[in-house]
Amino acid sequence: MLRAYSKKHIEKILKNDRRICGAWPKPATSPLTAGDHPKLDASELLNEDDQKIYQSLIGAMTLSRFRAMPRQGHFDRVIRIYGHLSKMRHVTIKIRTNAPDCSNIPVKMCDWECS
Repeated sequence: MLRAYSKKHIEKILKNDRRICGAWPKPATSPLTAGDHPKLDASELLNEDDQKIYQSLIGAMTLSRFRAMPRQGHFDRVIRIYGHLSKMRHVTIKIRTNAPDCSNIPVKMCDWECS
């Protein structure tokens, strides 16, 4: 079992956010709101200064695909994600490194001759 402790990494991210935005992010219970689709965002494009801030904040996040032409909604999502990270800084991620035992899962044999 591999354990990834994210506290130091999250603290670094949050300090960067505070330095850039001037305040700690508002805690959020989830990274995005239910039904949110960043690729469908039609809010206004960010100005050049806000674009640079957005690009500094997103780093390697999934939202980095909107790095070239970020919209206000994308920026708002990044701030929410940082808020979620602020609540999750003490979480440990456990990664199972061995193969799971699947011997008790029944294997259904199918005849594909007539399909």
